[in-house]
Amino acid sequence: MKHLLLAATLCLSPLVAAAESATVGQVLRQIILPGFAELARSTKTLADSAKADCRAENPTLRTDFNAAFDAWLAVETYRAGPLEEAGNGLAIAFWPDTKGAMPRALNALLAEPAIPQGEAFAETSVAARGLFALEAMLYDPAFNGYAAGDNGCQLVQAITADLAQTTERVNQSWIKDFGPLMLTAGGQGNTRFLSPDEVIQLLYTATLTELEYIAEVRIGRPLGDTRPRPNRAEARASGRSLRNVVLSAEAAAKLAQVLAGVSESDMTPALSYIGFAAKQIKDPVFADVETSSEHFRLQELQSAVQGARAAVMADLSVRLGVGQGFNALDGD
Repeated sequence: MKHLLLAATLCLSPLVAAAESATVGQVLRQIILPGFAELARSTKTLADSAKADCRAENPTLRTDFNAAFDAWLAVETYRAGPLEEAGNGLAIAFWPDTKGAMPRALNALLAEPAIPQGEAFAETSVAARGLFALEAMLYDPAFNGYAAGDNGCQLVQAITADLAQTTERVNQSWIKDFGPLMLTAGGQGNTRFLSPDEVIQLLYTATLTELEYIAEVRIGRPLGDTRPRPNRAEARASGRSLRNVVLSAEAAAKLAQVLAGVSESDMTPALSYIGFAAKQIKDPVFADVETSSEHFRLQELQSAVQGARAAVMADLSVRLGVGQGFNALDGD
């Protein structure tokens, strides 16, 4: 009997590996590769807009900024790999800035005789790089009063050019290196992924990590521990706080559904409820979270995300036969 069970297991394992590889291929083709390609494309458009007209009041520049931010939220979930390398993820989005490093870094650069460009700018602090530094330059009255041609203009152009270079580097790394490693997990010479189930584990953990981040950081910071702190909301200056919650939740939900392999599953209602709860929020930056009614609504949104995370864990852990492993937020 033991011999029969062993033979059955050996016959089944290639089928399981093939199914896992097919799922990984779907995630790469449907989400990751097009997502990072769009991020690289949108930041290139943003850099071109800044080069043509760097002024903060330029509507095209602001539109392109928001498009790039949207594209980032679609792929932020995938923190492992290229986003980890050389601090690429932080260079794209340095937040939360718990010690106020970003305004200090921007002021220090603006006080220089000239703003470093290209590779020299890439050597500056990550607090002065990426989407949040650019948001301050475009939307924060403390920084957005610059005129064309002065240091503020040069800084906007440096930030956007650096963003375009960083995201294209990440995009190419996914295409040429990390994506192929995921597809050839368990293959000869692949020391990053020793088996296909390691990739599935990584993607499963990424889904849970993103939902945890949304609940505990994107929503938890403005909710506060002992009292509401609306000034801690993400991307508050550009009015994106609620939008960031919704888009990042949608990205996590999309990954979860592809991993499930079905369009509808036990976790679908809980994931959908996030959108319903978000629509009850009246202020896009949670500015009125100090009122009892809006505080309750934001708590309900947080509960919706936490409930979705629990539903994803319950559903996918059974379907995929995995448990939550180390995530990119551990140790922060």
